Amino acid sequence: MSAGKVLVAAGILGSAALIVACIAQGADLRPDSVDVELDHVSHVSQHFGPDPTVYGYDVVGFAARWNYKRASVTIVEGAIIERCYMAGPSNPECGAMVGRNRELFQARVSYTLWSKP
Repeated sequence: MSAGKVLVAAGILGSAALIVACIAQGADLRPDSVDVELDHVSHVSQHFGPDPTVYGYDVVGFAARWNYKRASVTIVEGAIIERCYMAGPSNPECGAMVGRNRELFQARVSYTLWSKP
């Protein structure tokens, strides 16, 4: 099994365990906030350097966020709004995303190390 598949499986199992633990403690599973997000995903060398590329993309979507003390889980469902280019006869590229589907799912787990009092 590849490292990527192991990370995905660990993320799914960890999320499921977190949900089960929350339910067991009677937690409210409604998100603490729902936001509209506009994300730009790229890398610095894409914009500055001798060989600029079009590997980045822009996404608009909805984000649901759950907070627990210093930890948070965010799930985003969105769509790539970048112009797509044909990489082959039937192979469009929308920034770094290859294929016909412009839908993008993101899951983030974060822990706040420091915040203002």
